[in-house]
Amino acid sequence: MDRRVLSQLASLENAAETAAQRARLLTSIGIVERKLGDLRASRYSLHEAVETAREGGQEALDVLAYALDNLGLTAARSGDGSEAEECFGKALSVREDARDIVGQARSLTNLSRLHKRSGNLATAKEACSRAIALLEGIDDRMALASAYAAMGEILELESDLVGAEEFYRRALKMNEALGMPDNIAMSLNQVARVLVERGDFAPAERYAQRSLSENERSSNREGTVSSTHLLGRIFGVTSREGLAIGLLEEAAMAYAKMGNQNGEAWARFHLAEVLRRVGRDAEASENLDHARFLGVAAGNAQIQALTALPRPDIT
Repeated sequence: MDRRVLSQLASLENAAETAAQRARLLTSIGIVERKLGDLRASRYSLHEAVETAREGGQEALDVLAYALDNLGLTAARSGDGSEAEECFGKALSVREDARDIVGQARSLTNLSRLHKRSGNLATAKEACSRAIALLEGIDDRMALASAYAAMGEILELESDLVGAEEFYRRALKMNEALGMPDNIAMSLNQVARVLVERGDFAPAERYAQRSLSENERSSNREGTVSSTHLLGRIFGVTSREGLAIGLLEEAAMAYAKMGNQNGEAWARFHLAEVLRRVGRDAEASENLDHARFLGVAAGNAQIQALTALPRPDIT
């Protein structure tokens, strides 16, 4: 993405059309910056995209909603749940006015994930169910796969591993058919996570390794860190603690560099578990305290609950 293109667009005669094109390009830049792990730059570009789209009036409403949803995603990754919710809500309103069914479903899916993270599972499930209901009669497999994945995340948090795996595998099948590495990698990670929670570590590792390969193939820095994190978690419960500690420390530092508080909180929580297992209790407590702090900052109810409880000795 080259910002010099933006100055060329400014010379077009139709101001509204120019605003829409500039906003679309800025949104694309913001998405790429997010995938590369530069959340601060992504947020700046997406704020600019939203303001530019507003200048385009009625002709730029579709790109305004698209920019708002992506700004919400970056804000959520940065730990700003308030801005994320505001952006998703505004995007949904724009799309409802435009009667954009697929767009409404995407905004609802984003809201669902945000409510899930803050612990509002009933609200999250309601929003996700609305998204799925909107999409199941429409041929948009990418949006439906995203909604299925979000429902899987909710069910996983409710400890319904059978239901979670069913939705994750539906999403994986659709994403593989679409052939998009980023989405395939996310689905592989989700299935692997359920397998870890079930104790099926060998297949979980295969899925996580495939996820890492897909993310590396698409140069998705954010996804690569997520896959590395999951592999570290798997190594930690399969007697490869040294490898696990290295990968989890690497993931925690990468998340911190990105500004992804939620990701860093989970990485440090899993790192603390492995450190405690090998008798490095002081370091484990330090990482657990850090995870607790980050969980509060990111508004992650699950991390807050897990780190507030006394941690039993792990055998």
